[in-house]
Amino acid sequence: MIIAIDEVGDFAPTSQRYNFFIAALVSQIGNSVETKRQHFEEWKGSLQAGRFTKQGEIKGTELTSEELLIFVRDVIIAEPHIVPVQIRIIPKENSVATLQSFQQVELDAITLSMEYFKEHGMSEREVFFRKMRNWYRNRNYQHFLKMAALEHCIGRALQYAIGRSIFDSYVNASDDNLMNLRIKIDKDFINKAGEIKYFQELLRQAFRSITERYPIPIAVEMVQNNHPFVQAYLLENGKINMAQLFLHNCTFESSHTNFELQIADILGTVFHRFFNKNQCQDSIDLINESLGSKGQVRIHFIANPNPDTEAKIVIE
Repeated sequence: MIIAIDEVGDFAPTSQRYNFFIAALVSQIGNSVETKRQHFEEWKGSLQAGRFTKQGEIKGTELTSEELLIFVRDVIIAEPHIVPVQIRIIPKENSVATLQSFQQVELDAITLSMEYFKEHGMSEREVFFRKMRNWYRNRNYQHFLKMAALEHCIGRALQYAIGRSIFDSYVNASDDNLMNLRIKIDKDFINKAGEIKYFQELLRQAFRSITERYPIPIAVEMVQNNHPFVQAYLLENGKINMAQLFLHNCTFESSHTNFELQIADILGTVFHRFFNKNQCQDSIDLINESLGSKGQVRIHFIANPNPDTEAKIVIE
């Protein structure tokens, strides 16, 4: 399963509109990827020339509601359908002070890693985490809000992708999705190429909390039969550990060369227009009727109401 992720909005602290992370889940069973590429190209071919940038990418702001409805019908819903996962947040509802608490939680985790590698004489890793901590201290409000939304988006998307892939493994006798999980994130999320390694490590470290919030399904029979997925990701305590996924199969890509990211971008336009402009009702109805709405979640930060736990803040 390919999980293609794009963002919508600037996540500015004064913004009173919904900002989004959108994931488009694309099946890899058989010729599914090429079929979806063809669906997307055929839809693009129906658009007027003025709908494109000089680089050939679609200007989402120029699309009409009718064009977006056809996109949902002919690209998203058409078999093999694409499952959308949408995380939205209103930045102004989340105080700077609360986000600073989130920053401190993340910094404490980085410091623990740095100290561990120092203790064990692993100087190269210690230096990496020391540089990463200094880099992270200088991130702004938008960064922390984006990271929180991205983590939730990945958590939701992985939960569905693995559950669906296990279903495919049994019903369709295909492990194409399960054993080829890939996360593609639009590289516009990254300001500098050198930061990619830090973002990948942040996501790897965050995966524990991600999987606690969104438990990864696993079939008993897969454990009993020592399925290759179990060999790759299951720990001895029966929990999933997909840290290696974030190091090797989570990449930051150009949307210009990845049609899956372009699809996530257009999906973002649909959700943005619906939640912020009260438009595209027909498109949203079609998505919900055909695929359901469980993957659409609004989140916000609040101070931890339970002081007995270690977390300084929680996300709802």
